[in-house]
Amino acid sequence: LQGEMNRVQRYDGCFSVFFIDLDNFKKLNDTYGHQAGDLTLKVVADILQKMKRTEDTACRYGGEELVLILPETEKMNALVIAERIRKKVEETGLEFEGKTFNVTLSGGIASYPADGKEAQELVHAADVALYQAKESGRNRIFLHDLEKRHYLRIGISEEVQVQSVTKNLNPSELNAQ
Repeated sequence: LQGEMNRVQRYDGCFSVFFIDLDNFKKLNDTYGHQAGDLTLKVVADILQKMKRTEDTACRYGGEELVLILPETEKMNALVIAERIRKKVEETGLEFEGKTFNVTLSGGIASYPADGKEAQELVHAADVALYQAKESGRNRIFLHDLEKRHYLRIGISEEVQVQSVTKNLNPSELNAQ
């Protein structure tokens, strides 16, 4: 992480950190045993290794927490990558000693320089977003936002086409919306 921080500062670039925590991991260990937990960590690590880009760095942060460092990746692009990984983990069935189960993950994303100018500050920002994801129901990815807006602002550099869908509503449906 510090190496990427140094590179980005030297070349005036950007990068994102995707902080991952496996949902209900303690319950998984308690239900299926620690060997099933170890298998789960290996499967999720394998998914990360296969789905990351060559220039990305995946590592175990501690326990069931993982980090993916995404060089030259702005926050919204990091969200696309993170969502692909989240979905793949959710869809992957696991089997241990004849028992099948699934695991999900929650994640937080923070980007340099918007969310932190020091490595620990950036990890902390991603961790805050991760816990927001957990508190809002798990199995989701949250972006860190210093301004804590209700809606995320996205800069778009190309023309956007909006498709309109009209539906006839009766008066009771209008009140519900």
